Amino acid sequence: MISNQINNIFTQLGIPLDLGLNYQPSDKGSDIFDVAVSTQLFNNRLIINGNIGNDPYSNSNSREVVGNVDVEIKLDRQGKLRLALFSHAADKYSNYLDDSQRSGIGISYQQEFNTFKDIFRKKSKEEKLYRKRAREYRKEQKKKERNEKRAERQNSATAIAEPLQSRQ
Repeated sequence: MISNQINNIFTQLGIPLDLGLNYQPSDKGSDIFDVAVSTQLFNNRLIINGNIGNDPYSNSNSREVVGNVDVEIKLDRQGKLRLALFSHAADKYSNYLDDSQRSGIGISYQQEFNTFKDIFRKKSKEEKLYRKRAREYRKEQKKKERNEKRAERQNSATAIAEPLQSRQ
């Protein structure tokens, strides 16, 4: 409930951040607390997901804090080719000799398809032309919206300036 209210505030302020809170009390005194954060920036080309919290798998009595971060950067317009970076804490399911943080980098390619044959199918000239026209249409719509906003700002600036000029 708290995270929903915080996310509503972020949405109203125009902050592209999604926050999640998790608390699990325990009889043994080792309560689990976790905060998750997710955001998409730069026209959704940069995706960041992460969490931080106490380590429920720690063998020591100290309250260790661990965190995981995943970053994805879309390298092309469609978001099919992505650069992925990560840093993850070891957990009880890891089969590592030490309990250190694991970090890495990779490249992934994502393709949507309905049948296996669609993966290798070349686009027809009509489909390419349709996609090109759709991109041009979206570009024109964005340009139109920018011009409308610019005109709106100019009109509001004129509306503010006219009463000031009449006073002089």
